Amino acid sequence: MDGREHLTSLKRGLAVLSLLNRTAATVAQVAKVLDLPRTTAHRIVHTLVLESYVERIPNSRFYRLTPAINTLSGNFTDANWVSYIASPMLYEKTREIGWPLRLATRFGENMLVRVSTDQSTTLALDHFEVGFMRPIMRSSAGHVLLAFASAAYRASVLDLLRCSDDPLQTDACSEGHINLMIERVRSGGFEHIATARSAEANIGVPVFLEGHVVASLVVSYIQRALLPRDAEARLVPILQELAKDVETAVLVDKHRIRRAGTIN
Repeated sequence: MDGREHLTSLKRGLAVLSLLNRTAATVAQVAKVLDLPRTTAHRIVHTLVLESYVERIPNSRFYRLTPAINTLSGNFTDANWVSYIASPMLYEKTREIGWPLRLATRFGENMLVRVSTDQSTTLALDHFEVGFMRPIMRSSAGHVLLAFASAAYRASVLDLLRCSDDPLQTDACSEGHINLMIERVRSGGFEHIATARSAEANIGVPVFLEGHVVASLVVSYIQRALLPRDAEARLVPILQELAKDVETAVLVDKHRIRRAGTIN
């Protein structure tokens, strides 16, 4: 391999890291987005896994960055960090309670599923894999994000949604609707969405990091199995405790890496 080929390989590797810093992706998605042969994409991802900068998400075809990326840069986002730390914790909790759990963060106009335990339980009816996106205004995860975000951040997101061509985001144009939703979610500490169109209902709570909401933690349950008030009484405390445990674990990991001198 001559110098030009080495340079091309380096550029491609950096492009893969840049893509995975924005969102988890499969090898096929890496190849499509970066316009690479699939064999090339697989070789690059496999190399990054061997070097511990990338890992495969358990029970899925998706890959994501690991905190080892901090040895190269300080651009490992809080969303990436929370997803990395939360993943095994969500799987453990699903084994305990049975119901599927998901962790989602904002990606443009949508909430992006970064961790999903749907494949690990028979109680998941609607399977939402890592990479699935749901409009902010139509998801418990999105409502939680808006309700607990800072006023400035919420205003910027709502401005984006009001300009959207997606008809599922039109509720963002109603100031009265937004204010009622925010008041309801903030007063209860969670969002609960159950409709006749789906056999599943979703309850979401915020995940904070150093005082800022960085993700939403969502549990799905079968509506025939639990009354809404019973679901809230049983599942909301579990979600809130898990969200606090995730924040604590991320802060501990950040402190460990700072002490090791790998980030500023």
